[in-house]
Amino acid sequence: MCNLPTTIANFGRMPVPIFGACDGWSREDGSATRSMGWVACCHRLALMSEAPGDTDARRVDAFSSERRLAIEAIAVVFVMLALAIGWFSFHRRPAENTLAVFQNQMAGFALRGYAMDLLTEDDGKIRAYLKERQSPADYVVPASLQQVARSGCAVEGWLDSKVSLICFRTGKPLAASAQSDLWLFVADEKLVKNAPTETVPQIAKVNRLITATWASGGKIYFLSTEGEAADIKKYL
Repeated sequence: MCNLPTTIANFGRMPVPIFGACDGWSREDGSATRSMGWVACCHRLALMSEAPGDTDARRVDAFSSERRLAIEAIAVVFVMLALAIGWFSFHRRPAENTLAVFQNQMAGFALRGYAMDLLTEDDGKIRAYLKERQSPADYVVPASLQQVARSGCAVEGWLDSKVSLICFRTGKPLAASAQSDLWLFVADEKLVKNAPTETVPQIAKVNRLITATWASGGKIYFLSTEGEAADIKKYL
């Protein structure tokens, strides 16, 4: 083992060679020379023991720096992605409000299946429910349609506005889980570009449905069912 007091005393007074010093004390008989040898040995061992630690520390520091830079880069990517999504959401192209788009979207509601908000045959309850939810409730239906049994209603969306859906049951056999087979959509006429201005219904095929579209009292009406023109004309 190193003589620590001697090592400290002699180490401060003279330079110590790093290489070849450990065997110098064995060639001389003087105690000072032996002490120099021990100092050199202790010093060299200290350097050898500390070097790997310093290297490891530098590696850890480098790794930490690289990891920190990677985390910062990922954070920047997420921030840029969030900003891009926000920008595109704000500047997204508004949905077209043409009559054709309105008809296709309403027909899609009927064909894809829907959940009625209120199940009832009472027209008064249907109107009260729609009015409470600020959806068109003061609709006027043709006399022949007035005789058809209701099954309920729902409130659908169109360009951030509400559309009333009144569901009817014609008496034909219904598909499994179906509760209606005739659907009347009522919306504010101003919401639909090139909406019909006449009260005479326009008959057209939209997807699998035969439909009738007309305007009256500032509202647009869209009646739809499966079948042919004759199947819907009898309700107009």
